[in-house]
Amino acid sequence: MSGDQDSNIMHKNFSGGAQPGADGQWHETYVGGTDINDSGVHEGWPYSSDDELSWSDTDPAGLEIYTIGGVLNYAGPIIWNDDVTYLYYFAAVSIPDQDQVWGCASCGPGYETAWMTHYRAKNVHYSWPTPYDQGDITLGAVTHVRLYTGGKAQIKRQNLFCINAWADEYFKAPYYGWWLTQSQSVDKVSLTVLGKHPGADGNLWIVLPDNSPQDITVHAPKQHYNAWASPTKYLSQFDVFVRQPYPQFPYDVWNIDLPLYPVYDLASHDAGHVWWKLISDASVDVINKFTTPDCSQWLNTEVGYAYITASFISYVPPVKQGPGTIDTNNAVTGPANIVKEYAIGFQGPRLIDGLNYTESISNSPGTWNSSTNNCVQETVKTGTSVGVQLPQGVNDWYPEYFGIHLPPSDP
Repeated sequence: MSGDQDSNIMHKNFSGGAQPGADGQWHETYVGGTDINDSGVHEGWPYSSDDELSWSDTDPAGLEIYTIGGVLNYAGPIIWNDDVTYLYYFAAVSIPDQDQVWGCASCGPGYETAWMTHYRAKNVHYSWPTPYDQGDITLGAVTHVRLYTGGKAQIKRQNLFCINAWADEYFKAPYYGWWLTQSQSVDKVSLTVLGKHPGADGNLWIVLPDNSPQDITVHAPKQHYNAWASPTKYLSQFDVFVRQPYPQFPYDVWNIDLPLYPVYDLASHDAGHVWWKLISDASVDVINKFTTPDCSQWLNTEVGYAYITASFISYVPPVKQGPGTIDTNNAVTGPANIVKEYAIGFQGPRLIDGLNYTESISNSPGTWNSSTNNCVQETVKTGTSVGVQLPQGVNDWYPEYFGIHLPPSDP
């Protein structure tokens, strides 16, 4: 053996986050640093070099300080685009840590550069002894991933997320280094994210509060692996529809000297109508993980409360009464002239509560009464179940007044 020795040690650190900016939007913040130390003995002569790299969101060009034998050789911006050293810098600043396993830049199709990612390495040590020398690699890598759930400031909604997780286990390379390293997928149900196991498809469906950081690091029961968790946020919405008997009052009423807004169109025997719709980006199959199919049938469907048959029990003022029912044919005498959209959360009290309440009306519709238990009151109650406060003034049980006093959309 020649007695030559070479030691290459790389330390990496990177941290990122999000901060609200002056424009009210969230902005990424990050600080990265790498120190590469190379030392050894060649034909009896010692050598050493040290390369320090640092970069951040406020200094993306970065700073490089390179010394040889303790003597400064270069200090200045990181030379990111140097063709000769591109792969060196790519490996130095890749987060999580990466190493090349295949390919070269000039070898043509089929030889494109491939990389492995060290998401987690728990005291990995490999040795490759030969009759002439020995190569050793010791690796430790820890990755933490944080999800910022977003949402409007000061509004603590609970929204539905799908965290899709996967992991690939690495095996020892056949030769010194990482060249031709093989891997295989880790069973997804054995992974852990947010303290829970995803399904066989890697999906973890979970409800998380807005404006909160969540650690979505993937943990696998392996020593050395790559992994990732991809979050998707599913929004929910509550829509309110109003069909007023006189949507253009006072210009569409023959007697504009009426002391109050008209609430009943005597010519068409129509007092208007109010109904609602509960909306989610998620599919019904996903919604059924949190409620029953009977309740989820009302998802993405315009639903109102109406009567089957009704008769007048009072003519001054005009009040009708009869058996109640859930109504999905809400525009039978005309479309809505007012539509308002309100963003809501997924649970507590939110979308799921609204679906459950709608199903309870379907099961026990009670007695419809045009003044005390009509379409307006049930829309208001559904709004309360999803956390949206709707008008409840003295005259707001009339669709005409209710439409006038509805709060602005807040999608």
